[in-house]
Amino acid sequence: MKKIIKNYFTLSLTSIFGFVFTFSIFFWDYQRINPISDTSLNRIEYFFYDLRYRLTLKKNEEISPNKIVILDIDEKSLQAEGRWPWSRVKIGKLVEKLAEDGAVVVAFDIVFSEAERNPAREILQNYPIYDIQEQLRKIEDIADADKVFARSFSKTDVILGYFFDFEGTQVGALPPNVFDAGEDVMNNYYIQSMPGIISNLKVLQDSARGAGSVTTIPDADGVIRRSPLVLSYKGKLYPSLSLAAGMAYNLLEAPQINTSDVTGLTSITSIGISENPAITDATGKVLVPYLGKQKSFPYISATDVLNDNIEEGELTGAIIFVGTSAIGLKDLRTTPLETSYPGVEVHANILKGLLEGGIPYQPDWEGALITVLIFIVGFALAGFLPQMGSISMVSTGVATLAIYMAFNYSLWSFSHFDLSQAPLVILISGITVINIAVGFFQESLRRRNLKDMFGQYVPPAHIDRMVSSENEEDAFSSDTREMTVLFSDIRSFTSISEGLSAEELKLMLNEYFTPITKIIFETEGTIDKYVGDMVMAFWGAPLEDPDHRLHALEASLAMLEKTRELKQEFKSKGLPEINIGIGLNSGLMNVGDMGSQYRRAYTVLGDAVNLSSRLESLTKFYGVSCLVGEETIKGLDQYAFREIDRIQVKGKEASVNVYEPIGKRDALSQEQLNELDEYHKALDYYRNQQWQEALEIFKKLNTQSEQTIYKIYLERIEEYRSQELPKDWNAVYKHINK
Repeated sequence: MKKIIKNYFTLSLTSIFGFVFTFSIFFWDYQRINPISDTSLNRIEYFFYDLRYRLTLKKNEEISPNKIVILDIDEKSLQAEGRWPWSRVKIGKLVEKLAEDGAVVVAFDIVFSEAERNPAREILQNYPIYDIQEQLRKIEDIADADKVFARSFSKTDVILGYFFDFEGTQVGALPPNVFDAGEDVMNNYYIQSMPGIISNLKVLQDSARGAGSVTTIPDADGVIRRSPLVLSYKGKLYPSLSLAAGMAYNLLEAPQINTSDVTGLTSITSIGISENPAITDATGKVLVPYLGKQKSFPYISATDVLNDNIEEGELTGAIIFVGTSAIGLKDLRTTPLETSYPGVEVHANILKGLLEGGIPYQPDWEGALITVLIFIVGFALAGFLPQMGSISMVSTGVATLAIYMAFNYSLWSFSHFDLSQAPLVILISGITVINIAVGFFQESLRRRNLKDMFGQYVPPAHIDRMVSSENEEDAFSSDTREMTVLFSDIRSFTSISEGLSAEELKLMLNEYFTPITKIIFETEGTIDKYVGDMVMAFWGAPLEDPDHRLHALEASLAMLEKTRELKQEFKSKGLPEINIGIGLNSGLMNVGDMGSQYRRAYTVLGDAVNLSSRLESLTKFYGVSCLVGEETIKGLDQYAFREIDRIQVKGKEASVNVYEPIGKRDALSQEQLNELDEYHKALDYYRNQQWQEALEIFKKLNTQSEQTIYKIYLERIEEYRSQELPKDWNAVYKHINK
């Protein structure tokens, strides 16, 4: 029933997503026609668009059939030739030098809207010195730098730049247009109509091959991702600088402009000057086909051309874009690839795309495709995700997202198809998150119910396992596995309890068990039971723990340290001093939910468990706080252990070596390590019946530090050395008491 509810809930949300996104797509497409639109979806799409551009950028190693070169008025040129603006005479000389070297088109990403000062004309107008007026009139034309500049245009095809003004200003001569439909007709076009224009001097415009707009309209975040190939001014369409340069290069008077009519409005669909027409949006803008970061095209410094510092014929057949990368001249733009990108190179990228193809595009039906994908992907996820666990949901969501992004990136890389990313990314992420949220909500309800039912006697980790199990009953089934078990007991608890009231005893046990339980839980252990002052815990169930030995040992040492701290606290509260003994052993155990239909408990059984209990009892005999079985120390090389004895407990035939954990080796002093080595040397002498050697070392150790274990071996040596031991004596000590 829960899954059915979950399915319908998610399906309903998916439907809402579908309708909301469908509306967003149409609204978004409409907004994208407006270059100053700023919507949240646009912002997200901008991010993914730029990311895709950077990730799929390839190094272009193909030789272009069309040589496009940037003539850069760079810092080097400004230092060599003087600050900008230069004289039109010098720029005219630059054009002539380019023509001499074989350039076929020279396009200026510069506007010459103001006349250069003519010194002869200024003297004639302001200083009526009659004796030299005739001479001044003779040189007036020669001193006119604009005419000198204009005459240089005869050497090659020159395309001048101009820009549109949003304030309605008109300066300079109108450049040639590529389409004249009249203002009434143009009002039915989606294309953007500009209120003003800043163009070039008439003398320059009349001499040039053509002119193109250098106006680039950034997206709402200020990044140049698309640029208009044409813009409208007073009912006429004017070309961009790249389009005008391409027309001059291909000897065309006008480009091929294709349109379509929808609901009475005209949309531009493509603009072409070659066999590779550029697919545009409705307003005539194209996505800029960036080859890479700046200097993807050859750059030549303007001063090198002026001073003949280039190889002969280097520019033969080239299309030259004259612009600047100098920071001071402020012609740097923000692009998907860089934040300081020379504006002139934007035009070069577009021209290469116009001549050779490869301009990214979004066809009119892209929005419909996105809508279809939204419904297909949305409903598919709604059908499958509710049947999965949280991890599978995340994996499926990530995999779906990866597949879509791979599909999207493939279309971009191989077909230059700009398929929107943001709608599907948000949809897939949203549906996945919703399903996970619903799943966690239902999981928390289920977990709470289980804890209410079993929390009194089932460990929290065991409840987590039941929750994650497909069949809750499986979590209670018995299992045999290698684990580590701990028994801990308060020494002389009977005499301690006799001296306390019931309330004081309760207080003492609560203050003792609380930090001890915390230590066990923090080391991934499970509390089995409390019996009076005794604590039983184990590691390795219900959750598998490959480091159960290490975690149990860490818990034991932490418990001993905490007990030492509690001694001081108890003393300040008037409670008796406590000491504990810990038995730790590892081995195969049977673990599971055991008991009757009236009372059950999650516990462990087996010989390894019994030995751990015996070891705890033997800590008092050997005068140590913790005894560890030989199976437990395996793999714990980072810890130092003192081998206490080789024993045989009551009821068992097999012997076992038992150890006392001393601490981490790197934390022990050299004196402690030396004492440990001496002890083990004495133990070897003892087991080899070299009584005198063993006796001397144990006496020495006992003198340095009186310990019960030293006294035990001194007593044994005195007893055994006077006896004739059997040949099969193996130094096993049999304990007859439990």
